[in-house]
Amino acid sequence: METRNRKNRTISTIILLILLLFSFGTLYYFYNNYQKDLNSINVLKAEENRLKEEIDLKDKNISELNDEINFSLDLKNKAIEIKEEFFNKALELENKIINNESDARIAYLTFDDGPYLDTSMDFLDFLDEQDIKATFFYLKKTEATYPIYQRIIDSGHTLANHSASHRLKKENSIYASVETFAADILENKIFVEENFNYTTNILRFPGGSPTAGIIKDACVDAIREMGYGYVDWDITTGDGSNSGTVEDYIHGVIDNYEPYNIMVVLMHDYARNTLEALPTIVETLRNDGFIFLPMFYESHKINK
Repeated sequence: METRNRKNRTISTIILLILLLFSFGTLYYFYNNYQKDLNSINVLKAEENRLKEEIDLKDKNISELNDEINFSLDLKNKAIEIKEEFFNKALELENKIINNESDARIAYLTFDDGPYLDTSMDFLDFLDEQDIKATFFYLKKTEATYPIYQRIIDSGHTLANHSASHRLKKENSIYASVETFAADILENKIFVEENFNYTTNILRFPGGSPTAGIIKDACVDAIREMGYGYVDWDITTGDGSNSGTVEDYIHGVIDNYEPYNIMVVLMHDYARNTLEALPTIVETLRNDGFIFLPMFYESHKINK
């Protein structure tokens, strides 16, 4: 009997040990998995914190960028306000001159057919040195010339439309029809807007408006629909063929300006001799009461 009891106790002990081992194994299994899950959770939390920091940094950068954008927009709007105020004052001065209420005289220096890589920047350097704002009737040119357009805009000069191609030969003239003319003007308008965020509203016909011949009136109607006024000129250096001397170009202006109190002067910024003539031209006109302004749409000189 005692032997049987001992045997039963032994069996019970073994069963208990087996249960204990099983329980321990189960606990260990769950603990081990818990540790793995805990590690995974910690990794996920660390990644979550990293992502939050990254998002916070991006939000900060976006906020700073928005501040910069708003600051730039404020500056741009302020520049527009200043420009509008400047042109309003210029128009007031024109009105006073026309009504004989002012002894001032205005010269609008204009340069056609550019930009030119070899010369245009030199003209701009001279104008900067003299604190003169001028008007540039430019064509559509290659990307290499883009800094010239941008400098004109940034310096406060007026950038104006002179067509995209300036084609005047009869077999390929932009004046072949109103449609070909308008398409060429529009091409240059879009070119300037897309590349420099600048809207032109003043036009000079290639060759001058009489070059349009019998379709001139229809061409004028077409450009008005695009928001343009146009201007020809009163006097010129005569540098269109780029064959005159410095003295020729000086006298082209100083021998012919006297009748005008408000005048448009035609030049070309490909002519080195014009650049050499400009100091004398500017000094002579200044001594006779002229100030130099960039052209603007509301000016009496613009045909609208």
